[in-house]
Parts: sequence; structure tokens; C-alpha cells
Amino acid sequence: MPLRLFLVACLVLCGCQSAPVEPGPVAGSFVQALNAKNVEGMAGLSVTPFRYRNQPWESAPDGSGFVLGKVEDRVANGPEELRALLQDVSAGVQVEDPAPVQNGPSKPDLLNGPLNGAPLVWSEMNLVLFRRGEGDVEHVVIVGVDATGKVTGIYVN
Repeated sequence: MPLRLFLVACLVLCGCQSAPVEPGPVAGSFVQALNAKNVEGMAGLSVTPFRYRNQPWESAPDGSGFVLGKVEDRVANGPEELRALLQDVSAGVQVEDPAPVQNGPSKPDLLNGPLNGAPLVWSEMNLVLFRRGEGDVEHVVIVGVDATGKVTGIYVN
């Protein structure tokens, strides 16, 4: 009898596993909080370690247009570091449309494009692309969401 009870319990537990979290709505809520400069709201949607990657556009050396410049990577390892980092990010980043880009580049394209050279942990994230709509070049924000539905990183250019 105990073995039968154990097997039934295992079957019930296997059936109770939650479905994967859809990253788009989580990332959209994070961007809305970012636009509102709501640090506590962003922190509530996030988990540490949290990664921030900033890569500003700069004039091309030959004057032919713009190229992505030097990368700044930061990692917040605890709640206070996270709040300080999110405060810094929210002071300088605004996203024109808080809805994720539909039918945007694939994850491999993002990893080989704007996130080229990023630490390996970015490849483990679900990546959600937003357009910032600024200036003469393609300004974007990429929000990284883990399998549990927590924001684990943000890329800004």
C-alpha cells in the first residue's frame, strides 16, 4: 500500500507542474516601470544577479555614419545593488513603445548582433526586443527573462 500511495503522489505532483512563463508580458511590465522611473516596480520583477549591458552609438571612424561603441557591463548581485543599478538605468533610458517587437530578430540574431560578445549567461535568457525610437540609428532595449518569469538583464544601445 505505501508504494501505491507514493506512486499516486508522484503522478499528482508531475501533473501540477506549472506551464512556462511567457516572457513578453513580464518584459513589457518591466519596460512600463522603466518608463515610469518606478525602481521598486522594476526590482519586484527582477532577480539577482541582474546584468546590465550598455552600448552607445558613436560616429564611425571614417565618418560614414554610426557604429556601436564600447560596451559597459555591470552586474548587481544583491537587492541594494539592484536598486542602485535600476535607478541609474531609469534616469537615462526611455522606451518609445512599451510593447515588445512582434516578429523581430531571432534569438541567435540578437546574440550575434547587439549582444555579440556578451557573457554566456545571456544565451540562457528569453530575449524580448523593444525599440526606443531615437535619432538616426536603431536604438533598442533587450530585456532578458529567465524561465521563472523574472527579469535577469537589460541591454541598451
